[in-house]
Amino acid sequence: MNVATNAERPSRRGGLSSLRLGIVALCFVYRVLFAALLAVPISLAVGGLTGAHPLGDAVLFEPGGVWLAEMVRLLRPATAGFLCYGGGLALAATVGWLLPLGALIASLGGDCRDEPLRAVLGRAGRCWGRLVLLLGVVRVAQVIALALVVLLVRHAVASAFADPQIFDLVRLAGVMLGLLVAWLLGVLHDVIRRVMVQADLSLYRAVERSWEQLQQDGWRLLWAATWRGLLSIGCFVAALLLTAQQPSGLATVLLAGQLAALAHVIVRASWFAWLSPASAPAQQGVAHAQAAPDADSAPDADSAPDSDSDSAPDSDSDSAPDSD
Repeated sequence: MNVATNAERPSRRGGLSSLRLGIVALCFVYRVLFAALLAVPISLAVGGLTGAHPLGDAVLFEPGGVWLAEMVRLLRPATAGFLCYGGGLALAATVGWLLPLGALIASLGGDCRDEPLRAVLGRAGRCWGRLVLLLGVVRVAQVIALALVVLLVRHAVASAFADPQIFDLVRLAGVMLGLLVAWLLGVLHDVIRRVMVQADLSLYRAVERSWEQLQQDGWRLLWAATWRGLLSIGCFVAALLLTAQQPSGLATVLLAGQLAALAHVIVRASWFAWLSPASAPAQQGVAHAQAAPDADSAPDADSAPDSDSDSAPDSDSDSAPDSD
């Protein structure tokens, strides 16, 4: 029982040292590719408007935003096309992202750490349909939870505060509380994905196993998810502030964004490595260590027949004179 319980606990050794850099690079290249596909039409349209300016597209980030507002006005007729293109591409990227992400999760499992990339991608492909279904269910649950929390907080305190400013603060607090609930659902989503891919379980079994893991290591798990999430947000905020203080064109903005995306991928990989259990050899070592006392007690069990055999002649010899 202790071996099974320890096997389900997250490994504290999970970190950058246990990552497979090739699969991390694959995840980053995937994000860069779809970011480029999304940015190319916009950059071409912007380049056609600012190409003749001496500062190039850096003029869009000058104080006042005159050129930025003019660009938005000129590109307004093409807004519907950009939205359709960007929405469809974002949907395809989100669904397709589950394949390299599944490969990353599978590569961190104890029985897949040394498997080739093709085998890891094959395992991710077998779980891809379940991952898509799980993603849809969790996103719907997050939207519903966010809306319910915001509405409940708003209606619960609407009659308690007459001051409009206090009412606005309460509504903001309701939004923050709803985002917290959605984030908790996202953490549960990651735990279920880890169990589903590495153990190759059905959706129901993965949810059941993940709930057991949350009950065992809930606070440690939430802390590990919290500081990694804050680190990822800090990377994107730093990239945004850097490009805002030193505007030098869309190329710099995209470069800073991709560096933040690389840091985000590494942090996510570290998170799934933390969730992953210890490797199979380590678990076997624990099992052998706990089985050793049983092996030492085996000779005592073997000595039982000897005691029986020794007592058998005594019983016969005692009964012989009685029969005579």
